[in-house]
Amino acid sequence: MKRTLIAFISLALLCASLQATALPVIAVLPPSDEAGGYSWGPGIAAAITDALSSSPDYIVLSDEQVLSALDRFAVGAAPAPERAATLLRADIVISGELTRLPNLQLVLDVQGAQADMSPIGAERCAELLRKACAQLVGTLSVSGLQQSHLTDSEEAAQAFMVARAAQCSYEQAELALDKYQEALGYDPDFALARHQRANLLRDVGRWEEAREEYEAALRLGEHWPRAQANLASVCFMLGDTGRADSLWQQVAGQGSDPLAVAYATNNLGTLLLSRKDLPGAERQYRMALGLWPDYAMATANLGLLERIRKDYRAAVGHLQGAATQESDLKAAAFAEKTWGDLLRQQKKYSEALEHYRRVLDIQPWYAMAYVNMGVTYKQMGRTSEAEYSYREAISLGNNPIAAAYAHNNLGNLFMAKYMYRVAAGEYERALELKPDYKAARDNLAKARQRIRGQ
Repeated sequence: MKRTLIAFISLALLCASLQATALPVIAVLPPSDEAGGYSWGPGIAAAITDALSSSPDYIVLSDEQVLSALDRFAVGAAPAPERAATLLRADIVISGELTRLPNLQLVLDVQGAQADMSPIGAERCAELLRKACAQLVGTLSVSGLQQSHLTDSEEAAQAFMVARAAQCSYEQAELALDKYQEALGYDPDFALARHQRANLLRDVGRWEEAREEYEAALRLGEHWPRAQANLASVCFMLGDTGRADSLWQQVAGQGSDPLAVAYATNNLGTLLLSRKDLPGAERQYRMALGLWPDYAMATANLGLLERIRKDYRAAVGHLQGAATQESDLKAAAFAEKTWGDLLRQQKKYSEALEHYRRVLDIQPWYAMAYVNMGVTYKQMGRTSEAEYSYREAISLGNNPIAAAYAHNNLGNLFMAKYMYRVAAGEYERALELKPDYKAARDNLAKARQRIRGQ
């Protein structure tokens, strides 16, 4: 108890310190690349972001968030830094231009901070990554560049570049995973490739594999708060809440990566929310916003909390704030889904559907939006549309829990049609995906009872 109190006080003091210093926010844009479709821009941005994130003096936006927010631009094309700064709510924007002939040359530009940048020349891709990271680390006076996260293998570096560009498109996820694996085949110690591969495995719902990859990255990368926070998130999804709690506590207690501290603090709130500790969850969400006032996911989580409290007016205020923040599309999609859930709870079904459609406009691969859309159609008596929505959630294949809910709900539709054997099959699939799913287990027992009765 004493240790917990000390940790809480330390984190509160850290929050106060960060608020007082008003940490600048850095966004690293993918440099433009004359090669177009074979763009190295996202890979360069990922490496620079990783190098800069080791500083306690900046909030360094994840390359995933930046690339997601800028997805309206073609891969390899850099938007105007001024426009990006407004969109991403960033104080400092790093952009650049890569040319390949006669030799590799990268010219980086830093807007929002005094910086004297000279062109970076390199003969090889691996060399270019190291030089780019070193230049930015030196320019912004960031200590502790994690050289071990990069690679000296030219083949590994080039495969990484292709993988990171492919990762920008959900449809190319398998290509990206294969290319990351290729990079690791050339250099098993390429920690940044392992971390990025783990992020992608997490995003496509392959959580056990993601956990293994994060653990491997951490063995290579030593102190790495973002990898620790992401590993905790996967553990939470796998039901290992004790380990998730411990990892997030560790990240929240460190001071070398303020963004990772905000992530961990927010996620500790979600852990408390899952335990029905609403006051504790609210404290964590507000502490996360104290660390980073523009943290849209923490704002969205406050909306979810107020929805649970049935303070719908407060909930909508938070959800609207997060949904309209274009700098974080993942948070905006979550806010829209939660808003739709609130409206469905109020039996405003048509309005709820509009919000679920907005979710899918933002992130077409959001499986839970399809599940909840199906529930809404079912409540409206539109069973064929409900079935279609459930099947869409399953076909995405990126969220086993959402797929389990969808299979269970399909089973319910078939039970209502007296198709007990088909329903039983759906319940069995739900339990394969989520063995602790009590509703599916109970439903399966009922279906089997009806089959015996036939």
